Amino acid sequence: MRFLCFTQFFLPELGGMQVSNSLLVQGLLEAGHSVKLHIFGRTSKTIKEGSFRQVDHPFSATDLLGHIQVANLLIRECRKQRPDLVLLLDEGITRALGMVPYKVRLPVPVISVNSGSTATRRNSHLKGKLNAWFVRRGYAFLHRIFVADATAGELEARHPYLASKIRRLGRPIPPQFFAEPHNPPSWPPASGLPIFMSSGRASPDKGMDLVLHALAELRERHGTEKVEYWCVGGGPELVNWQNLAQELQLSKVKFFGHVNFFELHKYYAQAHFFILPSRGDMETFGRVWVEALASSKPVISTRLDNLSSIIYDGENGFFVEPSVEGIATCVSRCLVLTSSEYLKMSQIAHETALQYSLSHIVEKLIEGANLSAPVQQTNKAEF
Repeated sequence: MRFLCFTQFFLPELGGMQVSNSLLVQGLLEAGHSVKLHIFGRTSKTIKEGSFRQVDHPFSATDLLGHIQVANLLIRECRKQRPDLVLLLDEGITRALGMVPYKVRLPVPVISVNSGSTATRRNSHLKGKLNAWFVRRGYAFLHRIFVADATAGELEARHPYLASKIRRLGRPIPPQFFAEPHNPPSWPPASGLPIFMSSGRASPDKGMDLVLHALAELRERHGTEKVEYWCVGGGPELVNWQNLAQELQLSKVKFFGHVNFFELHKYYAQAHFFILPSRGDMETFGRVWVEALASSKPVISTRLDNLSSIIYDGENGFFVEPSVEGIATCVSRCLVLTSSEYLKMSQIAHETALQYSLSHIVEKLIEGANLSAPVQQTNKAEF
C-alpha cells in the first residue's frame, strides 16, 4: 500500500508525539508499505530512501496562513498522488482541513491518528473554542478518527454523530522495550536495594516531588532508605527536584536527565518498579507507563482516565492517590511482595503491553480503516 502522511511532529525533536509518529512510519515501512511523509515547520529539503520519501516544508500549521498552506498542499497531494490511504499524524493537520472555506471532495480515504482531541477538552478561552470548532469541521473530511480509549469514549459521548468514524488505537511501542516475561529482575533483589524508576519530562504535574517526600517519609519510619530511585528525563523542573533531594538528604536518588529514546529501554530493564504519580490531565495515552509494562515492570500511578484501561490495580500495578502518604504506603506494599507475587505482576504487565507492540498497532490501523482487499492490492508503486 502507498501511504501519504502529514505531520508537524517527527524525529529528531524527540517528544511523545514525535516518537509515536516516527515509530508508526517505521512500522508501515517494515510491513512492506511505501510512505511519503510531509513535515511542516522545517527548512525545505527532500529525502528519498527506498520506499520512504520525506518532504520538509518551512511553513507550519500554527497560524492562519500556515493552516491554509498545509490544507492546500494536502488537497493537491491527494489528487495528484492518489495514495491508498492518507494519515494525518497530528491534530493541527485536521484543524487545517477544517479551515478550508469551501467544500472539498477528497478522492482517497483520509484518517487521523492522535491520542487526544481538542473537541473533548473544556476550552475556556476563545482560541481553544475556535480550535475545537475547526477540528470538528475537519473531522467531516475524515474516513476514520483514531484516538486513545479514554478520548474515544468522551468524543462519542460529546459528539455522537462521529461514533461511526471513531476507532480506538494506542501508541506503538518498539520491540526493544519488550522484555522476556519469564526473566524479570530477581525479587527480592539478590544484592542492593530495589530500583523504583520514573521517566518523562521534568514538569511540575509529574509528581516526582511527591515521590521524593514519600521516600524521605519511609526513611523516617524505618531508619534507613528502603529503595533506590531513578529519575530519567530532562525539563524545567529537574533542578528543583535535585535541590529537593539534597534538602531531604536522600542519598539513594539518581537523576539522569534527558536520555535518548533509543537508549531508554536499558534503564527500564534494570528497574524493579515504575512509579509516576502524575497530577496532570493531559496524559491522553500514557506512553511511558506502557513502555514500563512492556519491560515487565509493575506500575505505580495515579488513576488518570486513559490509564484505567491499561493498569489493573493489584494485577500489573497499583493506583495511588497523589499524596505523600499514599505513595509511601504503596511503596511499602511493593516491598513485601513475595517472589511469586512479583513474577505474576511482571507477567501480566508484559501481556498488557503486547496490544501496543509496533506490529500490532500497524495491523490494527490498517484493519480499522476498513479498506477492502482490492484497494489494498492496487497502487503498489513507490512515490
